[in-house]
Amino acid sequence: MILNAVIHGTYHYGESPQQVEALINKVLYDLDPGTPWEAMAPGEDAYFSFATARHDADTFDWWPDNYLQIATNPRTGFGALTWTHTEERRVVDSLYGHRWVSVNPRPPRDPAVIGDPGYPRWFHPAYTIPLDRVETAIREFCRRGTGDRPECILWSSDGDDLDRLYVDAHQYRAMLRNAA
Repeated sequence: MILNAVIHGTYHYGESPQQVEALINKVLYDLDPGTPWEAMAPGEDAYFSFATARHDADTFDWWPDNYLQIATNPRTGFGALTWTHTEERRVVDSLYGHRWVSVNPRPPRDPAVIGDPGYPRWFHPAYTIPLDRVETAIREFCRRGTGDRPECILWSSDGDDLDRLYVDAHQYRAMLRNAA
């Protein structure tokens, strides 16, 4: 299986342990985290998936059947993950048909982790986890090489309620002001 990654809007591939390690480090420390405190500073996320071949922007006859969205903010020490799959993937038990998001029972006050750069919206703090936990989950995902959801962190189904997961910059700032 080949690790397919989209980082900085460009396709990358991990076909050797060294290439996979370089991609892990790139998403942990080289993504633009953006900030909800400045206008038009949305930041960026990345995607990892495993497939039997390289997938790129010109491939339209097939898609990877698994996706791990990765967002990190090295300045705050937090990140967030979502995991999903396509209908073609045979996933057992209750994982099928859901998108899953990392969850933190003790959320930080101001993690500033981008969730949807195109909007832009930030992950609600309850879905952000310490960067070392993000790294552990990414490494598990890559070590297994199957595209299966990592098991080393807590997950919650998004329930198809994106408004629960994300807050825009105005909501984020208001949430922090109200918590003070």
